[in-house]
Amino acid sequence: MSNVEVIHRWLLFTVFAVLGTAPDTSYSAQGEGPEGPKAYKPGPVEHKQIKMTLPAPKYRDNCSAEIYLRFQQRNNQARVITEIKNETCAASAGDYQLVLRINDPDGERQTLRFSEEWSRDDALPIETTKFYEIGDNVDLRSVRLKGSSCRCADEPATPEQTE
Repeated sequence: MSNVEVIHRWLLFTVFAVLGTAPDTSYSAQGEGPEGPKAYKPGPVEHKQIKMTLPAPKYRDNCSAEIYLRFQQRNNQARVITEIKNETCAASAGDYQLVLRINDPDGERQTLRFSEEWSRDDALPIETTKFYEIGDNVDLRSVRLKGSSCRCADEPATPEQTE
């Protein structure tokens, strides 16, 4: 289903929600109504003018980036190496959230979250190494990716640009 079809259906739903319900289309071709058989007589068409403000559509990603993570604990820091590949378009940008799971000094599980952004001007992969403070006497259990996005800054990449 295309974005236009989704928006069209959403608009129809919204209009019917404002008006109450969808028009009753349960009459048969022979003109049977809720009170029994009757002749079909077209009546005047009633037009209602409705003024409404529609919310802006939420931004949607227009590319798909692959993000790979490697991590290692170094005393009170987590070393995270991130590699970002995007074959959809050359110049692009995005963001993501890292979720680090640790066991604190008491053995309790804790979750740390870090938001990151990225951008590139060409079709080459991006690799970054960052250190995150996780505290003293803790064990780093896992690092995972959550909530990534990607936006193209120009036309989609051609096969020559991504090789």
